[in-house]
Amino acid sequence: MNERKELNSPSAKRGAGIIDLAVIFSLVSLTHTFKFWQVILNWRLLTKLNSWVSPYLLAGDGLLWFVITLSLAWGLWNANRWARPASQIASIFYCLEF
Repeated sequence: MNERKELNSPSAKRGAGIIDLAVIFSLVSLTHTFKFWQVILNWRLLTKLNSWVSPYLLAGDGLLWFVITLSLAWGLWNANRWARPASQIASIFYCLEF
């Protein structure tokens, strides 16, 4: 009976590639968290530089991708149906940003 429950668990539904993808999204989320906090900590310096890139844009970009990639990593890890197509769409937008 326990074997049946294990076959229906989220870990049985995801393969090694999905786990790798969830870990990659977690690492991307971590880097964008670091970017967001660095913008917040160096806000005065960034405003004094008079660059065409606003600190608001940098902070918003870091926070937005943090939320997106963290939710995708969570969705992939828990084998949610929406996570696979959403990760493909987010990957395309992430590539277009750079």
